Amino acid sequence: KGRARGFRFSWRWRGELALDLAFTEAVPLGRLRLKGGMLGFSSLATGTAFEINCSSLTAVDLRAKSKNVVKTLLEAAGSEENLGFLVKVDVPVDVDTLAVIQLQKPAMHVLPQLVMDLVTAGLSSWQHCTFRNDRAQVIVSAPPAAQPDTRGYPGAPGESGSSKEPPANDKRGTRVQVNFVDGCFRIAEKWAEPTEHFEFAGSVMIHIMVHAEGIRIERFDLEGGALRLRSARRSLTTLCPCLEWIVRGEQRRVDEWARMKRHTSYELRSVIIPPYQIRMSARDHHAMANSLLELLSMDAESAEPASETASRDPLALQLVENRLTLTAEVAIEGAEVQVMGEEGGHEWPGLRAHARCPLLLVTVDSRQGSAPTVNLFGQELEVDLWSHNHRLGIWEPVLPSCGWRFSYHTQRKPDGGPRDVVVRADVKAIKPVKLLISAPFVNLASRVFKESSSDMNYGHLLAGINISGLPCQVTVEDGSEGLVLTSTRQAQPLDGLLKGRGRGGTATQPCLLLSLVDYPDAQPCRVQLGREVDIPWDTNAVGCLVCRLVMPRPPQLVLVISSTVCVWNKTPTDLEVRFLAPSYEGTEAARKGLQPVLPSAACRCLDARLLNEGVMSQAEALSLSSAASSEAVSSVDAKAGSEGAIRLGAGQILSAPAEAQLRMGQAVLQMRPALAAASGVSYEWSDPFFSVPVSSTDANAIPVCSAPPASMKDALPRHWLYVRTTSAGGPEEGWSNVEVQAPFTIVNACPCDVLCRLSPPVKRTKLGKERERLPVEPTDRMELVVDDGRGGEVYVPCNGQAEVLPLRLDEEGCFRWTCNGKHGRTKPRWRSTNCIIAVLNGRLAEVEWHCFQAVMGSDAGAGEQLRIAPQSLLPAFDTVAEDLTVSFALRDTNGHATSWSLPLQAVTSKRSTTELVELEFKGMWLNLNAMRNGRELVVYARWWFVNSTGLDVRLLQPGGGPGPMHPVACFGSKVCFLPEIRNDAGDGVAFVGLRSHVPVEARVPDVGGAEPVNVTPLHPCCLRTESVALQEVMRGVPSCLISLVPSIMLFNHAEQNLEVGIRQIDCPTDTAVWVPPGRSRALWWSSVTDQRIQVATRQIDNVTA
Repeated sequence: KGRARGFRFSWRWRGELALDLAFTEAVPLGRLRLKGGMLGFSSLATGTAFEINCSSLTAVDLRAKSKNVVKTLLEAAGSEENLGFLVKVDVPVDVDTLAVIQLQKPAMHVLPQLVMDLVTAGLSSWQHCTFRNDRAQVIVSAPPAAQPDTRGYPGAPGESGSSKEPPANDKRGTRVQVNFVDGCFRIAEKWAEPTEHFEFAGSVMIHIMVHAEGIRIERFDLEGGALRLRSARRSLTTLCPCLEWIVRGEQRRVDEWARMKRHTSYELRSVIIPPYQIRMSARDHHAMANSLLELLSMDAESAEPASETASRDPLALQLVENRLTLTAEVAIEGAEVQVMGEEGGHEWPGLRAHARCPLLLVTVDSRQGSAPTVNLFGQELEVDLWSHNHRLGIWEPVLPSCGWRFSYHTQRKPDGGPRDVVVRADVKAIKPVKLLISAPFVNLASRVFKESSSDMNYGHLLAGINISGLPCQVTVEDGSEGLVLTSTRQAQPLDGLLKGRGRGGTATQPCLLLSLVDYPDAQPCRVQLGREVDIPWDTNAVGCLVCRLVMPRPPQLVLVISSTVCVWNKTPTDLEVRFLAPSYEGTEAARKGLQPVLPSAACRCLDARLLNEGVMSQAEALSLSSAASSEAVSSVDAKAGSEGAIRLGAGQILSAPAEAQLRMGQAVLQMRPALAAASGVSYEWSDPFFSVPVSSTDANAIPVCSAPPASMKDALPRHWLYVRTTSAGGPEEGWSNVEVQAPFTIVNACPCDVLCRLSPPVKRTKLGKERERLPVEPTDRMELVVDDGRGGEVYVPCNGQAEVLPLRLDEEGCFRWTCNGKHGRTKPRWRSTNCIIAVLNGRLAEVEWHCFQAVMGSDAGAGEQLRIAPQSLLPAFDTVAEDLTVSFALRDTNGHATSWSLPLQAVTSKRSTTELVELEFKGMWLNLNAMRNGRELVVYARWWFVNSTGLDVRLLQPGGGPGPMHPVACFGSKVCFLPEIRNDAGDGVAFVGLRSHVPVEARVPDVGGAEPVNVTPLHPCCLRTESVALQEVMRGVPSCLISLVPSIMLFNHAEQNLEVGIRQIDCPTDTAVWVPPGRSRALWWSSVTDQRIQVATRQIDNVTA
């Protein structure tokens, strides 16, 4: 007696349940497909509860008329822990009604009108419910009821015991909580062509309180959000890794039935946008603006019939005035926008802008049939604008950080029509503003905003490469999401882990937590993002690994997981590598030696370009793979042969197997050329090389040699390699990179072929010797460094000797030297001295200078000549290279060769990086430059010249033969070497002249600049200087391209069948220049007077032969 009475109902289904939603049978809206769900209902003395859930939900658009092509509105799929779709409504007796709608990982195509119609249909159904509970009521306190047992059925609210008893007078309402957990919301650029979507990913939490006076927005937040670009033509790209907002506010509606008026007001008292960073091209910025406009244009007309509106809201069809007001206080805590560009398949930063506005007041007042009144006010707006200088690699300010106050007001014109408006804007700088407009910025802006950047392929913000052979789980610290990084040579995107993290303006960076999938008890590794770092990882299960975080193309980060010993093949040919380890099996004699390691799994190789050029996008990877398919070398996973041989391709990095690591960073290995690189000849293995982590990069650099087979030792040379170990940390905690290089490599960075000879004969004629006292005290620790006059220095050991070849005397016939920090200068008696042998006597503190005149032997060009193609390299494997010399020559387009230069030492202890190469051709001297980069010698020319005018213009050079000027020889098909001639002011000059005309002198402009040149009074031109983009191995070469171009260019951007003609005024018609559609032509004057132009057009169809 007195026991609570009630009932419970539950129904489950395994298959798919379809629910059609419609206002009426003639006006369908959509269909819900619920798979594997449950429907429950309970009615107890404490209240009523309703619940429906399912494992997956699909919502489909069934409207007859709509502009959208995509008909799937929503897809949500849950997991074993969380249901995909859940609706739970609790209607208690004494507290507010609570309705919870939750979706797990929903993928939603935003169709605003369909969503509004569905919400309207739901609210209309709710308003007709008898248990609706949002009216002001007076509640009489009553003793708490007994708590019945729910036995697994949906419980009524009050059964939890957490609700508090309301006061006597309480405004009852309905709380609605809509939670989109870890979802993505897509908006298309065009309803009819949904090939590209901008995707907002994250968790959207919408919590509102519906009561008799209106709606209170308790929470409208985007948590852990990100902005992505999903395209059918491009791979999924993260544009903004952290995008969040926080919204609080209220909505109220006042109806005046007597006057048929309605006033709806939205007061967003707190709209906070935390700091964020976004990168997009100019086209994608425009596309996103179009997407938002398309969203506002709605996907269809409202499907609600008038009869349904009349039953739901009778006043809506009789309104005389419908007023809407919006008041919002917005705080933009920080925003960084990068406008990206693209060139050569790679993205690059162009413009970067920062903005921050602590308080932005927005008010909108709109009446039906009239123009709205809009007010914007910003008390303090901080902005700055920067442009990226690609030649210098730095950001240059355009608009330094400055503060502004602004206001904007628009309203209906008092004496105008309903849609006539008056606009007033006021912008005022808080402090003086500095604006810096430079030529590189103007050029950059024109390139960034051009249409050719429409299909930009963005790189991943975070990518992972695992070549350790062990699958790793990568998660963000304090996060639930994770990705498995399988052991493969391909890069895997990890942008999804940055969702809602890496917020701009914050000091802390997210941390990655790495763990081994197959070894749950292994020790994890923590890697903090934000900078390049190398972290040893002691797993305590399968040995040691290394986690490297590199930044090849900022802001892109690449996580590389490998063993503590990696072998990097820097040679242009394939190699074979074999690891050795002590054997613990077999006889005692066998256990004493090192045996080949046979890895249990395939070893992973990594293309080193990923660490230097960054992880490519999907389109770049496809183009690269198609180009690489024609090559003989493939980058598949290396597999060990019967002898433990692992093939290592050119430019690849091999991670040593776990069985080969003796200790952290230590392994024993052997090398030899691959069969394909040695023309099918199987060379013997080299002597074992022991990799030990050291701090110095050259301390343990040694040459290793592979001998040919015994039967071919007299016919084939030995194969030499140069091996060094680079590492970080000491022997106990460091990892090692074994870098394999050719003993010597010549790199041709010129635009033409370069001829070279190794160790050519040199004829030395002794001129005499001189003895000189040094300005130091006698000692056995004397150091003498001789300047060769070409940018290099030669070290002379104490009580030893060294040769300085070639030597260049200065204008006074002297060469310079330094002894124990004291500088000196010596003037030989023989002005023709170009080679000296310095003999240093430390006990007497004196030096003997043996002077020679060195010339190339008569048979210098008779031996074997090697030709190096333009922009290519030549490795030398058949020599140790310490005693190797090299000489260079060029051949012009007519087949005539220059003289051979004096030989340069291939590997030297000189502290310089650049040397001069002098060549003589037809009585004139031609200078090239040789830059040393370790064991690479890069040959280049500083200035390249090309004639792009279409005229017979020649590049001239003074002196060297009869006549004042001589044409400069052309060694390439179109490119010449511009002689480095300077005027009295020290500026570089060029002499150009039209054939049969007097040559003119022009100053060579700086990089990025231009200089006007009037070749003749009728032929205005200009010189333009640009830097030359070379390959990775040639970076750092200061080569520039000087182009002679017309000063006046004509471009036809008219219709396709319209040809444009331009001529000088009062000149014959046959002098007109006709430009076809989409083409360009140069304009030359026909007279030196009245240089004005006339323009005419003609249809191409009317042009006769």
